[in-house]
This record gives sequence, structure tokens and C-alpha cells, in this order.
Amino acid sequence: MIDISQARALAEARVREIEDPDTPLVLTDPESPREFPWAWAFSYNSARYLRTNAFTDMVPAGPVIVLKDGSDVWIANSAPPLEQWLNIYAAQHGLTPLPVPRSSPFS
Repeated sequence: MIDISQARALAEARVREIEDPDTPLVLTDPESPREFPWAWAFSYNSARYLRTNAFTDMVPAGPVIVLKDGSDVWIANSAPPLEQWLNIYAAQHGLTPLPVPRSSPFS
């Protein structure tokens, strides 16, 4: 198992791999990622968006997923719910599936 600071470092490294030099990316809440039984989910966006809050500066992307055993780091799809994408990964890798929240009381 890795700890949260190691997971954060892995998430930051993954963001560095995918960013464009003209659009630096940052973790949006690195101290409080979403936590799941076998992974953490770190949201990220462009540094410019965090300064301006302008829609045109936003990076539409899903969170960086870091497995708690440190064995994998990947980027989830941006369409909600996140648990759906985690469950696809779980099924492919023999991990425990997660409950998927209802997207709407009308669905």
C-alpha cells in the first residue's frame, strides 16, 4: 500500500505526462482526493482555469486514478458517474466493484 502523499506524487507525475507546455495542469484539490476502497481519484484542471474560472480555460477531463497498491495510475472518463468507470476497471482487474449512485431521481 502507498500513502496519500505517494499517491499525490503519482497523480502529479501523470498530469505532467499529458499536459501541453502552453497549458500547465494542476491538481485541483491535492489534499482531499475522492477515496474509494482500492483507489484515490485526483481532479485536475488547467492552472489558467483555476485563476480565471473561465469556461474557455477549462480542461474537460476525468480524474487521475491512483490505485492504493501503487500498481497503476490512469485517467478516468469525464462522464459521470465516476464509479461506472471504476467498475469497468475493477471488472478487468479483479477488483471489488463499487455501488454506482443514481444520476438523477428521475432516471
